[in-house]
Amino acid sequence: MVSACGLFLLSVFSAAGYLIANQYSKDNFDVGLQRRNVEILQSVYDQHHQKQTGLRLERETAKLNEMVQSRGGDGATAIYHAIAKATEQPTHLVTLAIRLVWAVVFVVAGITLSRYCSEWTGRPRPKNPSQKSSQAPRRARSSTKDTQTTGEAATRYRAIRKRVREGNLKPSVRSLVSEGMTNRTAVQYLAAMAKDGIISRNGKGYHLTP
Repeated sequence: MVSACGLFLLSVFSAAGYLIANQYSKDNFDVGLQRRNVEILQSVYDQHHQKQTGLRLERETAKLNEMVQSRGGDGATAIYHAIAKATEQPTHLVTLAIRLVWAVVFVVAGITLSRYCSEWTGRPRPKNPSQKSSQAPRRARSSTKDTQTTGEAATRYRAIRKRVREGNLKPSVRSLVSEGMTNRTAVQYLAAMAKDGIISRNGKGYHLTP
C-alpha cells in the first residue's frame, strides 16, 4: 500500500514537473536562446581555443547564470524552485528532501515487487485437465496366475478355447493378446488348442479344424 501510494505521488510529481518545465520554456524562451549561445561558444572554444572566444564564453555563461537565478531556475529544476517558493524554504533543501523521498519510494517498491514475484513464481501452476500429465505413472498390466492350459489354473484357457471353437475369436496371437494376455501365453494357448484338435496349422497361422 505504501509503495503504491508512493509510485502514484511520483507519477503526479513527474507529470507536474513536465508541465511546469514546458511552461517555463515558453515564459523564458530567452533563457533557452542564451543557453544555446553558450553551447555554441563552448563548441567553438573547444575546437580552436582562442582567447577572445574564451573571454566571450565566460561573459555569456555568467549572463546565463544570472538569468537562470533571476527566473527561479531552469526548466529541469523549475518545479523545485516553485515548491521552494510556495513553502518559503531554500531550494537546495527542497531538492534534497524530495530526492530522498523518491529514493525511499524506489527502494520500498523494489522490495515489494521482488517479494510479489517470488511468491508468484513459487506457486504451483494449475494443471490443465485437457492434457495428460507426462509424469503420470503408467498402469501396469495386471498379472494373472490363470495362464495354464490344464488343471485349476486353466479357467481362462477353457473360455478362450470355447470362443475359438464357436468361431467368435480368431485363432491368432494378435487376437488372443487383445484379450489381455502376453504373447507367450497366447502362443501357449494356440499350441494347446492345436494339441486338443480344435485348430490346425495353416502356414504361419492357425485355422479351425473342420
